[in-house]
Amino acid sequence: KVEFNGSLLIPDLPMYKHGITGSGQVVTIIDSGLDYRSCFFKDLQHDPPVNITNFNHRKIIRYEPYADSSDASHGHGTHVSGTVAGNADCQQCSTDNGCDSYSEQCAMSLYNGHAPGAKIYFIDAGYVQRPNDLDAEYDMEDVIQMSRFFGGHIFSCSWGYPPTQNEKVRIMYDEIGYNNPDFIFFFGAGNSRRSFDVYAPANSKNIMGVGGVDKPSAFSAFSKVNNYVYLELKKSKKRSVCNFNDNNNLFITRTTNDPLANFTNQIIGENFILVKSEKECAKI
Repeated sequence: KVEFNGSLLIPDLPMYKHGITGSGQVVTIIDSGLDYRSCFFKDLQHDPPVNITNFNHRKIIRYEPYADSSDASHGHGTHVSGTVAGNADCQQCSTDNGCDSYSEQCAMSLYNGHAPGAKIYFIDAGYVQRPNDLDAEYDMEDVIQMSRFFGGHIFSCSWGYPPTQNEKVRIMYDEIGYNNPDFIFFFGAGNSRRSFDVYAPANSKNIMGVGGVDKPSAFSAFSKVNNYVYLELKKSKKRSVCNFNDNNNLFITRTTNDPLANFTNQIIGENFILVKSEKECAKI
């Protein structure tokens, strides 16, 4: 749900209103890779901590390049990391002018993760050439010990294997969960789209499996049925933020360059305006 207060689009985020942002927490994510150039992870003051530890990096404490140190185009690891802890880097926002790092005043912060205040310990287990396989070798015990050293006790792993083919995986994570009671391990239930079909290791008894129970809405978060709301950039080529079928959509345009520059000076209420229909967009 997104509210409009007359000048700003504000996400309705109940946990934020109670001060729950994940601040002080570390989440360990095992996936295909993480594009640390993205505005949700980039730190202009610190280089990406690949194979090193940097507690001062605003988002990534350490990046373990077991496979490589990048993600594939439209990479899954970048996507799920953003969902967990993405936090838009808004150069215009600072404590000096009264808005914090996950301020609602920053356009991209509409897409922040569930815990924008948390930091990430990332395990790159997927090669760019085959990111879906996650077949890089790593020692899970070493990863757990490093996570514990960082003060992190949460694992987020949005993947799994067909249960009939991977009984050993289920048993392995049963043991890992049992031997590390101070950790909680989240795994995706799977994408088979069949009822009661839970992948391994989400089907392990000591693991938390996460899955959907119904289909997501096909409508944009900014829209109502037959009453679309568009957000257009002033004094520039018009690009809709809300019409996700628009090839000029600001947030789905692919780029091989550093994406941060594309989002400079885009503060809701200053460089954006709201219109109520596509016909009104044509008048701008």
